[in-house]
Amino acid sequence: MGDADQQRDFEQLWQKIAGPVRAAVSRHRSRDIALAADDLLQEVRIRVWETCQRDNNSSFNTSYYMRVVNSAIIDCLRRHRGTLAHAQREHGDDSEDILERLDADLPGPEQQLDAGLRSARLRAAIKALPPDRARAVALYLQGFNAAEIAELMQCDKHRAHNLAYRGARELKQTMAQDDND
Repeated sequence: MGDADQQRDFEQLWQKIAGPVRAAVSRHRSRDIALAADDLLQEVRIRVWETCQRDNNSSFNTSYYMRVVNSAIIDCLRRHRGTLAHAQREHGDDSEDILERLDADLPGPEQQLDAGLRSARLRAAIKALPPDRARAVALYLQGFNAAEIAELMQCDKHRAHNLAYRGARELKQTMAQDDND
């Protein structure tokens, strides 16, 4: 396969996974301002390109490349862990209270507990949905669009859209009702 063919195949793949990749990047991006979302997206794009070149197998489905994407995000975040304080100091901020400001940005135990409880309620609400609807909603919440959900669920695009839409609407009503109780 020539370079032009590889480039074309990669661009087609990237168009297919760009939405879920952006969702994954925004979901996993840390509070580390030294690592911008664009930088993280570029790191992911390079990893996917390298995987495409190395594997030479166009039969891999989207879920395979999403595992590559998640692995690249985690590796990049690990490499950049703790660079926020260093980045601020390099820009002339040598104040003694930098750690206090960093701690102020982190959620406290109460916020973590609330987030954990809400997450548990969300998972329970998703499990209460009919199985097809629950799977479509879970994929939608991970950043997949209707076409990708249809491919993963091996169904029609319109059915995938309806399952995700109705499931999300039911989930929203359930969560709103739980919040009011």
